[in-house]
Amino acid sequence: MVEIYENYKELRNEIKDDVKILVASKGRNSDEVREAINAGARHIGENYIYPEATNKHEKLTDLSDSVTWHVIGHLQTNKINKALPIFDVIQTVESGYRAKNINKRLKREEMREKRTKNGLSETISVFVEVNISREESKYGIEPEFEKIRSLLNKIKKMEYLVPDGLMTMGRKTSDMEIKRKEFRKMKELFDRSNKEIDNLELSYLSMGMTNTYKTAIEEGANMVRVGRGIFGERN
Repeated sequence: MVEIYENYKELRNEIKDDVKILVASKGRNSDEVREAINAGARHIGENYIYPEATNKHEKLTDLSDSVTWHVIGHLQTNKINKALPIFDVIQTVESGYRAKNINKRLKREEMREKRTKNGLSETISVFVEVNISREESKYGIEPEFEKIRSLLNKIKKMEYLVPDGLMTMGRKTSDMEIKRKEFRKMKELFDRSNKEIDNLELSYLSMGMTNTYKTAIEEGANMVRVGRGIFGERN
């Protein structure tokens, strides 16, 4: 546990303050996540909603006021009702269908009451997930501005969704030049969205993980998702 605390502190000291560190806690237990929060982590990302994230959230409710919870894995339609009462942000909205389904659940008064009871707002922040590498095995909208514009404009019209960022996974490769090109393209899409889409101000460009966050930050990321670099290798 001491290692988790020290790893987060070291990472936070290394990364400039205007870049948010999201702790990717897939497969980690609540005690490990608590240690990262005690070290100063304020953004926690989960891939699997039920039962992993719901169980962790329940054990960490005493810290909920100081932490923002993010969905960073594909959100299945049958898991939306489990996610909405506990998550502040969904980073993986890749289609109008997904956005419409989330908004539809939030139209229900009982769902909004569950959120407010847990200290959340009635609305939820969402990021558009972009499949920057165009791989069939990955989720995300195609990295074409007009398609991203269309999706963001749809989200803007949805009463309970607040578009607040772009997110990408990118290709799994050790070639940093490939990663750099992908990150650079994402930054172009992010900047263009903010410049050319009326009444839109995206706050976050979420990209880069343990092995790639340095390159991502160099190319404009202001949120990085780090797991192994904080928790160490999984047993």
